[in-house]
Amino acid sequence: MRPRILFYSHHVRGIGHYVRTRQLIESLEGYDLFYLNGGRELSNYSNPDHVTIRTLPNFDEGGMSTDSPIYSNIITQRQQIIHSTFEEVNPDVFIIEFFPFGRWYLRDELFPVLHTIKLSKQLRTCVICSLRDIPKEKTEYTKSYMMRCSTVLNTYFDHLFVHADPKFCEVEEFFTSWHHIDIEIHYTGYVSQKKSWSQNDTGFLPSHIDLSSDERVILITAGSGIDSYGTLDFLRNCIEAKKYLDKNLESKFVIFCGEFLSSASFNELRAYCQGTKDIIVHRFTPNLLEWMEIADLSISRSGYNTCMNILEKRVKAILVPAKAGGDQELRAEKFVNMRLATKIDEQKLSPEILAKEIQKSLCRKPVASNIQLNGAYRTAQLISEIIKTRA
Repeated sequence: MRPRILFYSHHVRGIGHYVRTRQLIESLEGYDLFYLNGGRELSNYSNPDHVTIRTLPNFDEGGMSTDSPIYSNIITQRQQIIHSTFEEVNPDVFIIEFFPFGRWYLRDELFPVLHTIKLSKQLRTCVICSLRDIPKEKTEYTKSYMMRCSTVLNTYFDHLFVHADPKFCEVEEFFTSWHHIDIEIHYTGYVSQKKSWSQNDTGFLPSHIDLSSDERVILITAGSGIDSYGTLDFLRNCIEAKKYLDKNLESKFVIFCGEFLSSASFNELRAYCQGTKDIIVHRFTPNLLEWMEIADLSISRSGYNTCMNILEKRVKAILVPAKAGGDQELRAEKFVNMRLATKIDEQKLSPEILAKEIQKSLCRKPVASNIQLNGAYRTAQLISEIIKTRA
């Protein structure tokens, strides 16, 4: 029987956790793969064919108290699905994304199955924590939280996979109780997308627009686009900046607003640009790498996956980290320190400042980096080694 791998992931305000988990799933061949998806529905993403997906009942974390009976009922339903799926699959490897570094409010749905694995003499399931480069801002980790997190890791988990390159980012910078973690820690390198998820010639592609030889393509992306990240203000400033650029630069703005931007905000932006031939507004594309390939400049937030796209295609970049995204400011600073991008603070963003920065950035030479971007492949290697040693 082929080894079985069960993934658990829960995305909230963004889609980064889902995208990273999906990249890991796509890197694994020769296994039976199962995925417990706890986040919001993603209508624009088609799921890989080689994975069995169980979607957990979802709830609005921002608008519901954890003391609410509705919350308790949903958590109970989710816990039952997680436990029954685990018993059905009986995985060789159980990969839990992000918890216990975050999502502590989901502990009631995870602890029962972790207890089962811990106490069973028959089960040989290896439990792995899958973590991005920057868990949270350092200020969000109190000493008691870090000790609690370390205790959970040491009690229930066998390995910690950090999807980063320690030359660029070490988790110890943000999680100062790192030395209390006793399980094996592996830096995998960054999980970077290598190809578009749209295998067919579908969606909005660069070949669908006309470009003159002198026209610069400015690619603007807002990540998941959730309104609470200030997406509308960010994109309005980008659109307004074009008025200043048009005086001495021929350019075309291609804007992808994000999966979670509200319909009202999306319609407002489209109406705002109506009749302007050099500004194209779309909600989403499965072909972002193709757009990065032809872009003269990328303007974006500084989420994990967007930054990896920038490095993968070596595109010049301006980062405007979302204040509400605890990891974005820190990641953007690292990009600036390595001269991989320029940064504009969200509170200082204006059309005039952005227009000047666009002109300066277009004159810069792309800077090559030696950051490891084969994290998905390395993760697959590590899992293969772990399964062999536990056979």
